[in-house]
Amino acid sequence: MAPDSLIPSEPSGFADFTDALAASMATTGWHFHKVHDGPFDRFQVLGERGCGTNVIRKTVQDALQIKRTEALGWKHGFPAMIALPPTFLTICAVRAPDKWAHSLYKRPWHATEAVQALDWHAFLRSPWHTTVDKLGHFDGIAPRLHPLGCELQWDRHPVTGARFDTIFDMRNLKHRALLSLPERGASVVYVSLDAFNTAPEAFLRDLSETFGLTFTQKGYAPVKRRMGNRWTPAVADRAPAPNAWSQEDLDWMTSRLDAQIEAALGFAI
Repeated sequence: MAPDSLIPSEPSGFADFTDALAASMATTGWHFHKVHDGPFDRFQVLGERGCGTNVIRKTVQDALQIKRTEALGWKHGFPAMIALPPTFLTICAVRAPDKWAHSLYKRPWHATEAVQALDWHAFLRSPWHTTVDKLGHFDGIAPRLHPLGCELQWDRHPVTGARFDTIFDMRNLKHRALLSLPERGASVVYVSLDAFNTAPEAFLRDLSETFGLTFTQKGYAPVKRRMGNRWTPAVADRAPAPNAWSQEDLDWMTSRLDAQIEAALGFAI
């Protein structure tokens, strides 16, 4: 057993932060944590697959005068930045766990053929295994590394190197990593996809007012094409996702999720 000194504890103030986060997420569906006065000139959207990272990114970059970047690393992975300048804004997209799992089953980006071949019941209960299948989907990879076809390390545990036992275990740790951004001194936004889809203009207005961002001449325009829908299966005749969750599957999901993290993000399980 590791000494107590090697077991990380939550930083001072984390409980107060998650309480404030939970209150905002329950009210509007988004939360703003502003550390610096800016001016903010760069932003990146982080979040798991199926959480609206593309639609939120395109909406913000078209409507507001701020440039997008991928400087924090792969948007679906763990934050891997060398620094967080005071002019940088990080936006974290999240989604209710049942809707997210359903979306990931329908479009399991980068999953191996073995994972894609699983039916719904097995998919929820199996280890998550992915590969670098398309170089264009990953920013910052040196071509001379020749990673095509290799296992996607950004989808493995960042400390132990192990594959995650289920997609929910991966979700827990990736979301906990996103919740570390305020402790790192970042100005950060958390936004639920459902809330964004319901009131995108209200989100943009609040974002503009809080972080001093000017609207572009174009302003808000709905995104008509969703990149996430372009996924192509490697396995023919995949079993469809069910229209409704069984109680057994809901209980399984709940047993694997971190209730504290879900509550902080506004999701009751």
